[in-house]
Amino acid sequence: MHEARHRGRVAVVDDEADIRDNVGYALRREGYAVDGYPDGAAAWEAFQQCLPDLVVLDILMPRMDGLELCRRLRATSETVPIVFLTSRDDEFDRVLGLELGADDYLCKPFSMRELVVRVKVLFRRLALARSASDDFDEIQRLGLLELDLRRYTAHWQGQPVQLTVTEFLML
Repeated sequence: MHEARHRGRVAVVDDEADIRDNVGYALRREGYAVDGYPDGAAAWEAFQQCLPDLVVLDILMPRMDGLELCRRLRATSETVPIVFLTSRDDEFDRVLGLELGADDYLCKPFSMRELVVRVKVLFRRLALARSASDDFDEIQRLGLLELDLRRYTAHWQGQPVQLTVTEFLML
């Protein structure tokens, strides 16, 4: 299935369906592709196949909380921007989230417009960092093999190859 060109893929990870739906709707209106996950474990399972371009992440969730998912993401990729979106307003929680590798932090209740603007800013910074790195080509071609170093996907003779992120990194 060929998908329309979008501004980037955002994963929204929150156990509250209304928040996932509303954030997803707002980001889709701005041209982003959005995937929603009810907890960190579901998101992590999906991220093994393909990392998103940006993650909006709640802290308090069942199965795997946002702090653990953030740790795992940072162990896999230093460049995927992470925005914590949480009801925890303690300075300790904000500092811990940022120290674990989050790029931004918004407390519930939050302004949807502010969240969308923060996402845009993070994508702009990501684009600037990529364009500043002249020697980094995100698509590597080795004969009939094509690797997308940004999305952690592979194609052999034009056909997608199903790899986990770990398998991709080993390749």
